[in-house]
Amino acid sequence: MRFSKNCLIPTDQRIQEWEVFQTSIEFLSSKGILGLFNAFQIIEILAFPPKEYHISEPINIYSIFTCSDVDLENFDKPVEFVNRSNRIVLNKLKGWSFGIAKYNKSIDCVKGCIETYVNNRVWSPTNLPISTGELIPLKKQYVASDSFIEIALNKIIKNNFLNGSYVLELCGVICSNENWELICVK
Repeated sequence: MRFSKNCLIPTDQRIQEWEVFQTSIEFLSSKGILGLFNAFQIIEILAFPPKEYHISEPINIYSIFTCSDVDLENFDKPVEFVNRSNRIVLNKLKGWSFGIAKYNKSIDCVKGCIETYVNNRVWSPTNLPISTGELIPLKKQYVASDSFIEIALNKIIKNNFLNGSYVLELCGVICSNENWELICVK
């Protein structure tokens, strides 16, 4: 049994997890299964480290991909930074700044980005490299809309007020020695 270079999770198991994830995306994004979607609206929070860290690409903090019906002229437009001229700065993190990117990608383009990540460990839905930890896919889950019970995930899921949503998650894995922890990147 082979192991991934960063963690103590068997590579064969990881390959199987990615195959299930890709099959889930293929099925759920098929026309008529959940709707008539042709794209994903993508919103990402990116960290820009100070120059002394010698990291040239932004670091992905959080991403959410929402199935959408997008006009063809809005496909693959350049990334729009919502706060381009006024990045978020935290006093406790000297030199760091944070940007919010918003853009649309066709379903096929996103599938291609996932395939590229699986094969090359490069995450670049923006067409620019974005630094991430090792990503592992989680099983799809159904998140019901709020009723008598408020569901915490609904605070960040877009338009989850009628019949609920299916959620596919990628989690970043941070490994140290024999311990590992998950940091979710949705």
